[in-house]
Amino acid sequence: TITSIVEIKLTLSRGSLFGAIGQVLAYQAAYDATREPIILTKRIEPEATGIVDICDHLGVRVVIWDGVNPDIAMSI
Repeated sequence: TITSIVEIKLTLSRGSLFGAIGQVLAYQAAYDATREPIILTKRIEPEATGIVDICDHLGVRVVIWDGVNPDIAMSI
């Protein structure tokens, strides 16, 4: 069962994070409002860290993936 909508970005800059937020929220609204919106990344640029805090208020989870083990992801 699919329970989430995932947008993957190698690195989250300020601009790419705003774009990813818009994409996961638009897909959630278009396809299934019950799916959890998640942004998956390997790295967050320093200028984007403040925006990550806003994601929580929007109901969007940001996950940093270590790139090695798909079971090891750190939610922030």
